[in-house]
Amino acid sequence: MIAWILSNARRLTPLQLGLLIAGLALAVAVRLPCLRCTNLDMIIWEIPWYRYIVDYGTYHALVDEYSNYPPAFIYLLMLATHLNAGWVVELTAIKMISIAFDFAAATVAFHLVAFLRPAGIARWVAFFGILLSPTVVTNSSVWGQSDVIYTTFLLGFVYFACKDKPVQAVLCFGGAFCFKLQSMWLAPFLLLLLLNGRVRLRHLFLIPGLYVLLALPQLIAGRAWDSVLLVYMKQATTTHSLAHSIANLYFLMPANLYDLMLPVGLATAALAALALGATGWMVGRRLRPEELLQAALLSAFMMPSLLPKMHDRYFFSADCLAVVLACVFPRYWFAPLVIQAGSLAGYLPFLLGDHPPAFAPLWFTTLFHIHRTDTLLSVLIGLGAIGNWLLLGLLTLSYLRSVFPPRSGTTTAGHARV
Repeated sequence: MIAWILSNARRLTPLQLGLLIAGLALAVAVRLPCLRCTNLDMIIWEIPWYRYIVDYGTYHALVDEYSNYPPAFIYLLMLATHLNAGWVVELTAIKMISIAFDFAAATVAFHLVAFLRPAGIARWVAFFGILLSPTVVTNSSVWGQSDVIYTTFLLGFVYFACKDKPVQAVLCFGGAFCFKLQSMWLAPFLLLLLLNGRVRLRHLFLIPGLYVLLALPQLIAGRAWDSVLLVYMKQATTTHSLAHSIANLYFLMPANLYDLMLPVGLATAALAALALGATGWMVGRRLRPEELLQAALLSAFMMPSLLPKMHDRYFFSADCLAVVLACVFPRYWFAPLVIQAGSLAGYLPFLLGDHPPAFAPLWFTTLFHIHRTDTLLSVLIGLGAIGNWLLLGLLTLSYLRSVFPPRSGTTTAGHARV
């Protein structure tokens, strides 16, 4: 984005340049009060990891088993420790990783929309739409989570897929997988690309290859291979509930249905993933870039909607892709509003907890004191789940109508085709 601004600065009018600077300043300003917000995830996990790296140095940071995150994130955390030079506290240093990727994700969204809709201001709406999205600001600056990192790579995956650059696309997918298992929400979209002829089978070897390549420093340092290569399998065993504060239909189901609905949910999600992927073959032609964008959002939105054992932040990639879709197809202006409303409702129980976050900004403590009841939060998440399912049905029908349009000129009673 900086390169684009520098190369196009002379084409911008003073008003346009002023609006750009004002928008960037606003993006920074809304994040600054949030930097001091803390929460249990930071206190129990990320800050102790950060301190371990500071206290024991690079070697032990690579070889010791003190975190349950993949190597790529640990390297970024090691880099962040160099910011702790007296002027940046550890909490801010950790959050600055994700905040930097906020701007990166917005930049990728800018270029994706510019490719799909070159005329007009849609690209700028996408850029600031991502940068100022409530879930993006909350996830990175308030919560200190890293979902924006893998989502940045997923946006790059969709961008290069639309530009018909399979190697770069698969490398971006592999980059997302190196940070979070939730990158697999776009696995059905990857299958679609494979069956549509846009990606070759040999390209898929880049995904595990990139993960192993990034894991080499830890493996060479002597860390146990299973703790590095099987980290996602260990993460998958940590949740034993159908839904953890996420706006999908499992949230509305009683907990005693866990044993019944777990296999049903897994089977349903698998069949839906295969069905979406199969449309890449059934259509009988190369899908257009606009259709690929629709499929990508459907994939990212469908998987956490259908899978059990999902967590509150798992719609994050759909949050961002919905902004892109609305910029390319303005008729879907409501999609990011519905998805982000459900996501924010799911965020509140954890972020508010039993006490408001320490050093929370005024708007956050005000929200706590007015609205903090378990019943209200449950109702909000439940409404978000219903809204998400209605939207999922609409997006599914819209995608199917796009790739399988009704045939024109069919024979009707009393009228012969000429």
